[in-house]
Amino acid sequence: MNGANVAAGVVLGTGAVFVASFIHHLSTLVHDVIAPESPFRAVPLIRRWPVAGVAASAGLDAALVTVLAIVPVAGLAVASALLVAFALFLLARPPDAPCGCFGSRLESTNRGAAVRNCLLAIATAGGAARAGISGVSFSAASVGVALVIIGPIFALGALQRMRTA
Repeated sequence: MNGANVAAGVVLGTGAVFVASFIHHLSTLVHDVIAPESPFRAVPLIRRWPVAGVAASAGLDAALVTVLAIVPVAGLAVASALLVAFALFLLARPPDAPCGCFGSRLESTNRGAAVRNCLLAIATAGGAARAGISGVSFSAASVGVALVIIGPIFALGALQRMRTA
């Protein structure tokens, strides 16, 4: 495995996270259910028009996945910045309150989601640096790297559900 394979894995893992976010936002729009703990109800400007906020977020997710596919270094850099920005937003909210990220699928707290986003931001920033140095070359090893990135996200969500059950 070389640096280009690792960078490709980070692209795949990051893309998977933002595709999942896009699907969640579309599902929210289709079912017209925006949870009370949703970040879209916490921001004063968006609180008045939460559906527009969800639609804009879905559009941002789709645009980011597109940029990841076309210009991976730029896509990873933007993803890292978005993950840090959302982590900072979550840290400003009550730490043990549910974050509403991905709806009830992960059931994470604001603090847990902020930590998750910071770890993802570090991985994506590292992937952007590696892609800038080595380029991006997809292989079976890239899929493994992607699974290492996205696996813990779902494992942490499952652990949190077990703790609260």
